[in-house]
Amino acid sequence: MMTAKAENDPNAANTGNACDEEDAELAAIASNGFDSDEEQDEGPDDLRRVLLVDNSPVCFLMQPGNGVPISSFYDDGSDRALAKLQRLLKLLDRQPDVRPHLKALFNLTAEQIHRALS
Repeated sequence: MMTAKAENDPNAANTGNACDEEDAELAAIASNGFDSDEEQDEGPDDLRRVLLVDNSPVCFLMQPGNGVPISSFYDDGSDRALAKLQRLLKLLDRQPDVRPHLKALFNLTAEQIHRALS
């Protein structure tokens, strides 16, 4: 859902992204939910094939091992982020567990995300 502010100003701090609107709440939940990234890696097997694609790293707080950061874009006809994502999806489609491959590519950790939010 895009807010009026974001619709009128593509550089606005509030992009209308649901994750942006709940940054503080998610950060509080995430900081209390896990003591370490190792605990997150021991999560349920149903996350083996899950990708979280977003331009806001706060969306990856609960499962950084499943995060795929993507650049923001607004009415940019030359943006190639989705084409790159499509290639990544095709590569990951053959993998029984996407998390080791995403870790090798992005190495996102909850600690890094917390530092970025501070």
